[in-house]
Amino acid sequence: MLGYFARMCKEKGLDTLVEAFIELRRRGKVPGLRLKIGGGCGPGDEPFVNDLRVRLASQNLLKDTSFHPNLNRADKLAFLHSLTCFQSRRCTARRSGFI
Repeated sequence: MLGYFARMCKEKGLDTLVEAFIELRRRGKVPGLRLKIGGGCGPGDEPFVNDLRVRLASQNLLKDTSFHPNLNRADKLAFLHSLTCFQSRRCTARRSGFI
């Protein structure tokens, strides 16, 4: 289970992860790989998330993807414990204080 937990928006790289998931499944290198997406999703994020759903459906992968928006603390912990691999927020040198 490949997981993502952050705000569901382009700025956090969720679209890049979805494309990587599609490519991994296309290559068949990780049989049965599924994608589990969690995090904040406000009204402004919904069009972006809907576009991702359309993209996944076009590749017949929506059935292997689950979305879990706006979880409470207990559900966040259960979500994170259910993952095999976790994609964390991308780190830039400037944001991390390296520059």
